[in-house]
Amino acid sequence: MQTKTVRGGALWGALSVIVGFITGTTGIQVVRGSRPRTTGKTIFLPQLPDLQLAWDEVTKVIAYIYHEAAHILWSDFSITFTSALQKAMVGTLEDIRIENKAIHSFPAARKYLGELVRLFAEAGLSGKGLCFPMVDDEMSESEVLQWYILYKLRHDLLRQTGIAPVLATAVAAAERKFSAGMLVKLNALMFQVERCDSTSEVLDLSDEIIKMIKEEKEKEEEEEQKQQQNQQKQQQQPGTGESDEDSDGSGCAQNDGSESEPAEGSDGEQGNPSVADPDDGNNQGDGATDSSSKNGAGGQSKTLEKLLDMSEEDIIQSIDSMLEEAVQSVADQKSGRGTSLPNLYRLPLKEGGADMGSARGSINAIRTRTLNWMSSAAQSEVQHSRTGIAIDTSCLHAVPTGGLIFAEESEGIDLNAAISIVIDRSGSMGALLKDACTAALSAMLAFDVPGIATQVSVFPVYGDNGSDCDDDEGVAVVKHWGETPRALAKRIGSMSVDGGTPMAEAILHAGACILPRRETLRLVMVVTDGDPNELSATQDVIEALRKSGISVVGLGIGVDPSRVFGSRYSATLSSTTELAGNMVKLVRAAMSNR
Repeated sequence: MQTKTVRGGALWGALSVIVGFITGTTGIQVVRGSRPRTTGKTIFLPQLPDLQLAWDEVTKVIAYIYHEAAHILWSDFSITFTSALQKAMVGTLEDIRIENKAIHSFPAARKYLGELVRLFAEAGLSGKGLCFPMVDDEMSESEVLQWYILYKLRHDLLRQTGIAPVLATAVAAAERKFSAGMLVKLNALMFQVERCDSTSEVLDLSDEIIKMIKEEKEKEEEEEQKQQQNQQKQQQQPGTGESDEDSDGSGCAQNDGSESEPAEGSDGEQGNPSVADPDDGNNQGDGATDSSSKNGAGGQSKTLEKLLDMSEEDIIQSIDSMLEEAVQSVADQKSGRGTSLPNLYRLPLKEGGADMGSARGSINAIRTRTLNWMSSAAQSEVQHSRTGIAIDTSCLHAVPTGGLIFAEESEGIDLNAAISIVIDRSGSMGALLKDACTAALSAMLAFDVPGIATQVSVFPVYGDNGSDCDDDEGVAVVKHWGETPRALAKRIGSMSVDGGTPMAEAILHAGACILPRRETLRLVMVVTDGDPNELSATQDVIEALRKSGISVVGLGIGVDPSRVFGSRYSATLSSTTELAGNMVKLVRAAMSNR
């Protein structure tokens, strides 16, 4: 497989964006932690460099999230088991059931889960790393049965065709281990998992399979007992060279003095090959190829007995465990590199404290100057030239002099926009935070018009969402899409400073939130007082967003942010009276970048 890296203009394939889609679709929170795990309500991921992951690495992480999300949505974790075989059957069948529901509920799940299976099957063929292994006769009865069920259902029910090469080895091994009749009954039962609506029903189905195996074992024991009795009878019978017809009743063979000729078609002195030689220890009779002799001494019943008596150690590694190992392996290899999806926390804000007086003048100025400019840019423009296909009849008087009589109309820009404002509340902001909040609030209220959607987030934010990462610098959304900005205006004045400047992570989060939106203009505006924790990482994220059609601009509070955002996309705010002019500059730069 050709390895491709999620980077640059491929923000659509970045981990943070896909995770955002899954979270928004399923409602299940995905949190950054020290290792991959799930609590039954939340999925935890280790730190992963979103924009520097190879595609197969993204596939494993996303497949893990879809699989665990499906368990959270549809599995009952309170089920208890009475035997190792029951636990193995339920585990295998339940994975198939919940993935089948995920595939039908979330279309992208089919792509990632199917690709994961192909990767694991390829690894199995090469015998390297975590994999779906090839199945052989060295495996125990329980292992062969579990891999057979898992591979068969993934291929035939879930349509994960990448598993075909290892499925062939499982089918061959199962046919050598188990009778054809048992496999027919097993197939008829295990495909009923498609109709199971709950883990409890999967448990009942597993019990039906175990009952079938027990019945097959009892039947095989009866057949083997009958064969043993028949063999004992054959051993007790006299030699096959004499018959009652050749005896005179006195035990002496009748002889008329003539030699009998061999029958036509016989082998003469070689004897009839269809008659078994009682001294031939290799004689197995007509049952040489039946199920009782497939597994040597003891027959099929011993095989099924071993299967029924399997222990916990015989349960194959679950897909959940394999995925956790795979995700952790990616994290270990990429440790310390790139930008990771930040955790999302809540930031309690008290009502009151916003300086609406100083903001009101800026709001009117921004609304007048910025929206007027956006409106004019939205209008179509007619240009004239000496060549073309449409003649402007009002210019026909210029024909004798070779004037510009052909008209060409250029499309304007639709007046709709999604604007995500990101506020830096790091410790260095100090007294400047008030100006930053006023600027953000003024812009947000000015853009509170039909056709423009806004979001406001802040960084860094610390909190407790179950993560075991100490000092984790996350973000908080303090105004969501669709919410009225006036509600935030009542409490944004209580914002305080805290921590460092994880700007790369904050911009990545804003980009992941705004990317799915359909507005013509998608703009991320960062209000900050200086440099981020990691300049190069922040510039990588900005580049990725811009190449994905998202404009990223910086509004410096008392500083020039061009070192981070570039001079074209930067503006410096020294007083609130400059806000409207700076807003026009940044919006103009953003619209020209479309």
